[in-house]
Amino acid sequence: MSLESKKRKPNWTDDEMKILTSCVIENKDVLFAKLSASVTNEKKKAVWEDIAKQINSSSALCKRETAEIKKKWKDARSIVKKKEASRKYQTKRTGGGPPPESILSIIPDKLISRIDGGVDTAFASNSETSTNTASDPDAEFILNLIGVKERRVIAEERKADALERIAAAFENKFGI
Repeated sequence: MSLESKKRKPNWTDDEMKILTSCVIENKDVLFAKLSASVTNEKKKAVWEDIAKQINSSSALCKRETAEIKKKWKDARSIVKKKEASRKYQTKRTGGGPPPESILSIIPDKLISRIDGGVDTAFASNSETSTNTASDPDAEFILNLIGVKERRVIAEERKADALERIAAAFENKFGI
């Protein structure tokens, strides 16, 4: 094989990853469902091909093949799961040092919140969440990550309020 035939494709852009993520979330009911009379391999292949068309229509750099797009999704999901598992492991260890960085701080907020057709877990009842995620472990994992992110935001807001009250008390007491 010559070097020209084995040329490397450019790295995935943020826009390509956003399109991939939104398309997979939009079609997760078909892509990750068990095979049945209504969900066949052909239907899954057609959805992946549609995702490939959407990614290729937005990117002028290169054309991505369906197998390459499926592999990228599998690799990205694997990386997120490994990082979250590592973060959980680090939080259970003893010793000093700063807390580990949450995987949710890496994921853009736009991808986590306000997903069209998504369920806002802050307002969803437990029965809705459990029925939606019972058949999809990836959706359950994502919902758990979103819940962690929301709890961290609430905790940070409480800390900011407490610091403002402390600063106001110092100002009153010492006239600063």
